[in-house]
Parts: sequence; structure tokens; C-alpha cells
Amino acid sequence: MLKILGVAVLGIVCFLAALIIPMAVTGQLDKVTLSLFFGDEETSATVKAGEDDVGPVAAKLSAELKRVQEWDAKLSEKAALLTQREDILDETLTQITQIQTQIAAAMDALDTEQQAAIQSIAKTMEAMTPLNAATDLQAMSPEDAARILPLVKDRNRGKILDAMAADNRSLILQVLQERKY
Repeated sequence: MLKILGVAVLGIVCFLAALIIPMAVTGQLDKVTLSLFFGDEETSATVKAGEDDVGPVAAKLSAELKRVQEWDAKLSEKAALLTQREDILDETLTQITQIQTQIAAAMDALDTEQQAAIQSIAKTMEAMTPLNAATDLQAMSPEDAARILPLVKDRNRGKILDAMAADNRSLILQVLQERKY
């Protein structure tokens, strides 16, 4: 009787080995397969309940997803900061443009005032005697004299230049030629 029982146990062990060894080699030997094989309902329930325990690859994927979400949040913060700084730059550029416009208007007004003053001086020089006008023009810088002299009538300009010293006259004429006032 013991021999029969031994042969029966040996047959069952060989049958189980014939099933388990190929499953182990192919990687299909896991809790779900064993629970199906032995008909254990509790193991199936625990496997279903433990869906959070899906393995190391899923854990790595979960960690990577979390890291990507953190990067996405940081990128969103940086994008908002960049947008805010772009708005500040646009506002600053608008202010700079307004200031440039004001400066240009002020310079135009100043140029107009200077031109009116130069014309007034030129009229005064025309009313003076050529000797007095020449003396006053020689006291000015050659650049200022070169601005005023073209506004004097041609006939008076020649008389004023004749009354000047030769070196002053040549400097003023040189500035007139270079700058073309």
C-alpha cells in the first residue's frame, strides 16, 4: 500500500513540476497564476485589492510622472514670471518712447528759440556800422559768427568781413565752408 501511495505522490509531484517549471522559465509564475491554479479566492481578492502594488516599473513611471508634473508647474510659474516681465518691459519701452518724444519736442523748441535769437542778432549786426559789427563778430567764437553771418544781407556781409582782421575772417570763412551754415 505504501508503494501505491508513493507512486501516486510521485505522479502528482511530476505533474506539478511539469506545469510549474515551464511557467517559472517563461515568467508566468506569479500570484495570480498560482491563485488560479490552486483555486484560492482570497489570493485573487488580495491581488485585486493590492492594485497599488503594480511593480517596480510602474513605481518608476509614477515617480517620473510626478517629476514631470513638478517641472510643468515650475515651467508655468516661469512662464507667468516671463509674461509679467515682458509687460514691465513693454511699459518701460512706452515710457522711454514718450520721453524721447518729449526730448525731441524740447530740442525743436530750443532750436527754434536759438534760430530766432541768431536772426535777431543778425538784424542787429545789419543795423550796426561794419566796423562795430566786425568787432563784435570777432569777439564771438568762429562757430557762432559763422551761424550769424549768413543771415546778414550780402551787401553788409562783405563790408563786415572787410572790416575784420585777416586771421579771424579766414577762420570764420573756413567754418562756413565746413559746416555750411
